[in-house]
Amino acid sequence: DTLFLGRDAEGPQLGDAVSEETLHFLGVPGEGEEPLPPLTPIDSFTDGEVSSVLGHELGHLKMSHVPWGVALHFGLLLGMCALGGWLTQSALVASAFSFAAPGVVPGLFVLDQVLAGPKALVFEVVQHGVTRIMEFQADRFSATISEPYRHNMRSGLVKLGKNNRALYSMPWLYEFIHLDHPTTQHRVESIDAITDGGRNGAASTMPPPAAR
Repeated sequence: DTLFLGRDAEGPQLGDAVSEETLHFLGVPGEGEEPLPPLTPIDSFTDGEVSSVLGHELGHLKMSHVPWGVALHFGLLLGMCALGGWLTQSALVASAFSFAAPGVVPGLFVLDQVLAGPKALVFEVVQHGVTRIMEFQADRFSATISEPYRHNMRSGLVKLGKNNRALYSMPWLYEFIHLDHPTTQHRVESIDAITDGGRNGAASTMPPPAAR
């Protein structure tokens, strides 16, 4: 993965592994090409914002989000295997689809054909929902380190969304089903709800980003 932190006076700040397609999309010229203007202005990150974003990533490590994510995935797979086992033994399911008797073929037919859409939807909604919770937790981990971290985390999230051409907000149902990261609006609101470094209850006085 490449974290695109924007541009400064010395040119684009890009990671090592950047494909030609990514460079073209970002407006960085290739050999013999003219630079392309980006679709939106690119904001560079301050040192404090970079530290806050890295604090967010350390929050994932501190709270063991990767092992929990792996456990969730295997739990969902185990649930699907259990459902498949029940379908292969259910006389009701077999008769409902005009099979003579329960068995592996009727069970797999129902699991892989009839329930393919609902199964994928359940996987997507559960995994995305848990991932969004983890993102909120990592945001709060970084934002509660200190008051400067909270302000830098807030402004850094806005810049990340802007630099990646992400919409500031989306309909709740679309976010609920399809997004594995919360919208910038909800992440900013979550940080604004944090008390002053978790200590004195002062609300953030930073103004919201300009509507786009």
